[in-house]
Amino acid sequence: MTDMMTGNCSVNISETGNAAELILRSIVQHPEKTALINGESHMDYTEFERRVVSVQRQLMEAGVGSNDVVGLLLHRDQWLIPAMVATLALGAAFVPLDRGYPLSRLERYVDVAKPKVLLAHPDENVLARRLHQNVAYPELGATGKVVCVARRYDDIAYILFTSGSTGQPKGVSIGHQALRNFLIAIAERLEVRSSHVFLAHTTVAFDISILELLLPLSVGGTVLLANNDEVSAIEGILPLIEQSHFVQATPSLWKILWATGWRPDASVTLLAGGEALPLVLAKKMSKACGKLWNLYGPTEATIWTSCECVEWNADYISIGKPLANTQLHVLNEALEPCEQGELYISGHGLAQGYYGNREGTEKVFITHPQTGMKLYRSGDRVHLREPGKIEWLGRGEGEIKIRGNRIGVSEIEQELENIPSIVGAVVAARPFEGQGDDMLTAYIVSRASLSKASLEASLANKLPTYMVPDLFVVLPEFPLQPNGKFDRKSLPDPSWNNTLHHCADSASPAQKSVQQRAIAETVCQVFATTLGHKAFDATSSFFDRGGNSALAVISAGIISAKLQRKIPVALLFSGENPNAIAEQILQHT
Repeated sequence: MTDMMTGNCSVNISETGNAAELILRSIVQHPEKTALINGESHMDYTEFERRVVSVQRQLMEAGVGSNDVVGLLLHRDQWLIPAMVATLALGAAFVPLDRGYPLSRLERYVDVAKPKVLLAHPDENVLARRLHQNVAYPELGATGKVVCVARRYDDIAYILFTSGSTGQPKGVSIGHQALRNFLIAIAERLEVRSSHVFLAHTTVAFDISILELLLPLSVGGTVLLANNDEVSAIEGILPLIEQSHFVQATPSLWKILWATGWRPDASVTLLAGGEALPLVLAKKMSKACGKLWNLYGPTEATIWTSCECVEWNADYISIGKPLANTQLHVLNEALEPCEQGELYISGHGLAQGYYGNREGTEKVFITHPQTGMKLYRSGDRVHLREPGKIEWLGRGEGEIKIRGNRIGVSEIEQELENIPSIVGAVVAARPFEGQGDDMLTAYIVSRASLSKASLEASLANKLPTYMVPDLFVVLPEFPLQPNGKFDRKSLPDPSWNNTLHHCADSASPAQKSVQQRAIAETVCQVFATTLGHKAFDATSSFFDRGGNSALAVISAGIISAKLQRKIPVALLFSGENPNAIAEQILQHT
């Protein structure tokens, strides 16, 4: 089998070694340098080590040893990263838990990972006790040096859950060798130095957060850790970007920031990944910032697999060259090299598999019949445009990407079909009325009438917010091909006429105050522009007409500029239509 692309092998990674060693080395080399900034707190590497030692002592007292799993139900504060490093160095694996996820989903994660202990923030005591009987709360106390246990390449460093195409989330097990290879290789490729500040704002539920949290410390740099409040709103992130040398985000977020009028400093390096980077946006950003990198990589291949520095005059966006000790292969169904096919990955970065899920592991981690090479079947369709240039075309069946989130549609379909009146559900990525970005759309066949609000509430109890559909289309029956098979291509585009709506405001314009009507008219104009409509009715819901959280942020910024007052994006979520939003704006101000 000929490699379509082969990563350089300049990084020597042995089969033994603890990934935490890279960070412990920084502690020795830069004891007085700032390791972590969190709000008003500045922590140097010496203080960072104290916290690592304190957590390790607590873990050992709880009986944690090599190959055990530690659950992390922590806030974005001074304990999050020390807890990760302490767990790694002790030879255990950590599994991050996002407190914003539904209880049933967190219970599933804990049931699969089976952590020995749960490290939790005191404010999460009630949730922590519901999830696990053995809970500890990080606190300062112990002194001494960090214990660092030798690890083999296949010993697990962390477990990260992804949305599953089979209807259940899957825990990806990443080994120490894979993590060490990634940290060393990506630092070399991006030229990250000890003088750099790296913004960390991504939720710990996604693996790209590992890059933000651990990479800077592995080279003696500084992590600027956004706290819980700062990551909840765009306006909280913007000041932090101005303080950073490296900032990572999905193209969807970069699109939002650009639309609000933000422009990067010429010295900052921007990283974009998780979904296709639009060429028009890439050209604009690459002209404004120091460097713009497009990154590609599934969770199963350790965060990012390849990257490319995007030039302002690029004709298309390539996923770039693979990192050190990593190979990319474009193969057809017979596992033969081809120009357009499915992307397979090999090398040091591959995960050990899905934790406690042998069947799922064997389905996508395969051995090539001719070469004996271990490959990960990514499910991504790609095109080899020229030697060293691979273009991402999209996901295969069973998974989609919406605003940077990889979503297994079977999970959503399964939860919808658990609702008694629903006899069938299909979830797809479709643009509203054929225009704009793809929306997470659920097509439903039901025996009874349904309300959008009740469907959203039901799913919110089972799924993370990003997996709750934006739009619901109720059909009398699903389209079929002549042979009786389901015809996905014949599903109609979601539109105002075929989607469920939130309840409209029945009050007439004459009943509204002059000021409120004027604000509502402005909101209607902005919504029409943002969504690409000729007009927008004041009693229509923004989210019923194709709006989503990303477009809501853009709209809030434009409304703020037009009204010359700060309009929090939360007001757009709390008001169902322009009339209600106008009323809330008046009350808020």
